[in-house]
Amino acid sequence: MAIYARRHQEPEWRAQSLHIIEPADGAIVSLTVYVAPLGPGLFAAFGLPPVWSGPEA
Repeated sequence: MAIYARRHQEPEWRAQSLHIIEPADGAIVSLTVYVAPLGPGLFAAFGLPPVWSGPEA
């Protein structure tokens, strides 16, 4: 899961962290979270943009 965050009054959402969820037998068995400084830099490896403008209106 890719998490984007924005500062108050800014229109753009910036890469914040990546959350890797490992399911097994109907439960979550592992949760790995990559935060700054590493997390935002990993977005490109998954083809995700570093900045997101939000949903189209």
